[in-house]
Amino acid sequence: MTLSQLTRQVREVLKEVDTLRIKSDAYIGCCEIRLANEAAVDTAMTALRNAGLPCKKVGWFENLGYWLVGAARPEDYPHSAQ
Repeated sequence: MTLSQLTRQVREVLKEVDTLRIKSDAYIGCCEIRLANEAAVDTAMTALRNAGLPCKKVGWFENLGYWLVGAARPEDYPHSAQ
């Protein structure tokens, strides 16, 4: 799958999925992406950014066996930097 195909899929998913509502000082309207492969995380983050969704790699959770990426729709999280 090419990056442009993945970006299109991300855009379609964003149209379909209601983003999780997590209310706190740090995040409003964010969602979590859990992947075990760091290369897949980087590709997913590129696709998310290309689709207009700011995101940040939160970190590797050894005990759970996955990387966590936080993403937020710009209108829900206006202070995020792309």
